[in-house]
Amino acid sequence: MVADRRALGRFGCVSVLVLFALAACMAPEPRSYFLFFPSGSAELTPEARQIVTTIAAAAKEQKAAKLAVEGHADGGTAADAALADKRATVVMAALVEGGVDARRIDKQPGAPPEGITGVAAHQVIVHLAP
Repeated sequence: MVADRRALGRFGCVSVLVLFALAACMAPEPRSYFLFFPSGSAELTPEARQIVTTIAAAAKEQKAAKLAVEGHADGGTAADAALADKRATVVMAALVEGGVDARRIDKQPGAPPEGITGVAAHQVIVHLAP
């Protein structure tokens, strides 16, 4: 599936984009999920909660899969780094609440996505790797 970042604008301040790696066979492939937040916020939106539910279900099916959670914000200040970390922590907590063992989740620092600004920079990326 190819994602067109131009489509993000039609969702307003909060967008959810899910990318699935297409597999040529039935074996699970790595997946990346993108959860978007309003500017300055670490609160999960209803759309982001739905994606967390999807991630938790996939993680439960793939019992050996590891999850990496990257928080992002659109600036390089200490406040932006703290916001990015808080976003990742909120997503991790929601995944654990959804039944994912916390030992399977690794929080990774995320730099602002290169060349991405605005709505697309306010995100948490969750990687699910079998």
